[in-house]
Amino acid sequence: MADSIPNAAASTPAALIQGFIKLPASRQAVLLVAVAACIASLVGIVLWARTPDYSLLYGSLEERDTAQVVAALEKAAISYRLDPATGALRVPSTAVHEARMKLAAEGLPKGSGNGLEMLSQDPGFGVSRFMESARYQHAVENELVRTITAMAGVQQARVHLAIPERSVFVREHDKPSASVMLQLYRGRTLDDGQVAAIVHLVSSSVPNLAAGRVTVVDQAGSLLTRPAGQRGMDRSAEQYDYTRRLEQDYVRRIEDLLAAVVGPGGVRAKVSAEVDFEVTERTREEYQPDGAVLRSAQEEETATAGRAGIGGVPGTLSNQPPTDGSLQLAETAAGDTDTDT
Repeated sequence: MADSIPNAAASTPAALIQGFIKLPASRQAVLLVAVAACIASLVGIVLWARTPDYSLLYGSLEERDTAQVVAALEKAAISYRLDPATGALRVPSTAVHEARMKLAAEGLPKGSGNGLEMLSQDPGFGVSRFMESARYQHAVENELVRTITAMAGVQQARVHLAIPERSVFVREHDKPSASVMLQLYRGRTLDDGQVAAIVHLVSSSVPNLAAGRVTVVDQAGSLLTRPAGQRGMDRSAEQYDYTRRLEQDYVRRIEDLLAAVVGPGGVRAKVSAEVDFEVTERTREEYQPDGAVLRSAQEEETATAGRAGIGGVPGTLSNQPPTDGSLQLAETAAGDTDTDT
């Protein structure tokens, strides 16, 4: 009995193989498919068990914030999943807190807050007029932030509006003002035209806000807008820059002209330009296809002067001689002017 058990165990693989060979081809194929399906199921279960559970990190982000957050996660070697339809960003459940701390250390996501769409939300009952004004002002600030950050070179912006309350007295009213803080990308600067565009944008978005009451600074604390007293200096600087560009243009043209004769590098030119900015020349052409052309004009003027007749109520006063003042008042003049074309 004991000897038969090892022989049966030893002969089992061989018996299975012999039995499989004796099976018809159709049953052999079915058996192979079943074995392959079992193996694939086991592999899938093992991989599923090893796959981490992903949790939601951010529901929806702006395109710029999404790109920066994804770059930060890749830098921190944290896996993620981004839903292209909804924009939802998911990370492993065990790395949610780590990812939030990494992103917060880099100031991400920056975002811009809700704009005017926040006014469509129901504030509830009992909201004061002050809170309504504050909500509207905050919405306008966020809208301006969105618009300014869309400009090239601006990474982040903050806008503060100082809008005074309306007074019942017409003569007593304070003027609004605004402050804009810009964080520029590394190595980027804004020229005077871009700063003026930001000032005009903010002043046009707030009623009664003058452009001179808008202040723009960067992350280094540098004042990008200049006071009104320096506008004359700005104009002088623009004239100086124009003169220098004109001189450089003439120098380049002279050197290019003479380089063909003496060879490259064989000539150096200097130009000192004197530009008169006080003289302005304007050329205007008027076209009147249906208008008549004036060929000749003749003007005739005639004038006559005289005294008005003496009259009045009979009596002592009317018999008195007239005074000098009355003679001047009594003089009349008549004239006719005829113009022939």
